[in-house]
Amino acid sequence: MSRWEVVGAWLHVWTPPKGLDVPPVPWRKLALWGLIGAVVLGGVAALAVPRIDLRKQEGAAERAAAAARATDAERARLRADQVVHRVTVPAGAAAVAALEAAITADAKARAAAKTISGPVLSTRCDPAGTGVVQFPRSRVYKCFVKTATGLRGEGNDVLGTGYPFVATIYSAEHQAAWCKQNPHADEKGSHGDVRVKLSVICAGKLRALL
Repeated sequence: MSRWEVVGAWLHVWTPPKGLDVPPVPWRKLALWGLIGAVVLGGVAALAVPRIDLRKQEGAAERAAAAARATDAERARLRADQVVHRVTVPAGAAAVAALEAAITADAKARAAAKTISGPVLSTRCDPAGTGVVQFPRSRVYKCFVKTATGLRGEGNDVLGTGYPFVATIYSAEHQAAWCKQNPHADEKGSHGDVRVKLSVICAGKLRALL
């Protein structure tokens, strides 16, 4: 009788013919080999599990480092995107018109550099409340660079798209300063929850609200 036939008889896979003796199941040997196998597997696990845990920890650390690098890069991008720009208002010129022209030129340069989508059509600046003024003889303005118009909204609404800017006109110095505003994380132009506050030079006390 072959070894496989004996094993088959032990497992009741087949029934041996009458008169053919089948040796008994060597339970003691099987128990011994089972014990040896358990010891071997335990040894392998003792070596493998710490290495797996270490690799998991290293993977988590690598992901955290990559996320930190991405956050730093996004924060640097926002700082550059929101940097303060200034223009001198010529004597006798309308300060708001000079500011709007300067922001339009800035926006066109950004569109040419592909940091915003063009075309840049126009800029409009409206005064914010006097409560957000930070410096004497200054006024804060909320400005909007229009890049598209005539878009149909709900009902009879006609919409325009573009980019927000915040500016302050300094009357005594005949100067104006502006910064591009980046929307919150759930709006166009921002990534995740990384935020960089606008300069007080541009936004005055409005900085705390943006």
